[in-house]
Amino acid sequence: MYGASESGSDHALDAELAVAGALEGLGFTTELIEVALDLGSIETLPSRRPLLVFNLVDAIDGDGRFAPCVPARLDALGIAYTGCSTSALFKTLSKTETKLTLAQACLPTPEWSADGTGFDRNSRVIVKPLWEHGSLGLDETSVMPGADAPRVVAERTLRFKTEHFAEAFIEGREFHLVLLERITGVEVLPIPEILFEGLKAPAIYGYDAKWTPVQPISPLNAAVWNGTSPNWPTRLSNSRWPPRLCSGLATMRASIFVSIRPGRLLSST
Repeated sequence: MYGASESGSDHALDAELAVAGALEGLGFTTELIEVALDLGSIETLPSRRPLLVFNLVDAIDGDGRFAPCVPARLDALGIAYTGCSTSALFKTLSKTETKLTLAQACLPTPEWSADGTGFDRNSRVIVKPLWEHGSLGLDETSVMPGADAPRVVAERTLRFKTEHFAEAFIEGREFHLVLLERITGVEVLPIPEILFEGLKAPAIYGYDAKWTPVQPISPLNAAVWNGTSPNWPTRLSNSRWPPRLCSGLATMRASIFVSIRPGRLLSST
């Protein structure tokens, strides 16, 4: 399924068509179904008895706050689906709530402010959307002195019609870490590092770099580690999680999820 507001985007169905093609290559029949705010298309699924829903919804009508509605309704209907659970989405959808969870688990996370206030005026901060993913609105202008953060948080909240916040900007190497929870433990997929050579600081892997063709930074401009170079194993079993790092750490295993595109759901029959 995909949200109507995203259907006109040039890359709107890239992920969906790729998944559908892979499933059809394995002999499954697939269908792309649009999801609207009323979730009406989901209500048609029980009578059609799909084997599985491949959930690619992380926004409806362009708003990421509605993403948990899809797995919540699928749960209520008893339909199996891929991706993170309803509870995991609720726990991790808000960036600041995720940061609070990390802090409660004694894990480091950059200092942040809901309205951009409280930073040293000369410190470097980055302003981000609170709910949206995929680097919406992020580029080199998102990094600024702390003195400018309150104004920019308010301005971008109005411009993008979604809440923004500010956090301390940490400059350094950037890795994309994807974890898959399995019955046997947590699997770490190959780890890509985004390379910023030749670009002016601050180096930001922003919206255009991820979604606009022919950008100086793209997913192709990356070194892919096999899990050993950055001192990460290719597989973590439950027994290899640091014992009692903090009492809340074990609960984070339920919050891992794979990257998904906005507003789409794919059913396989």
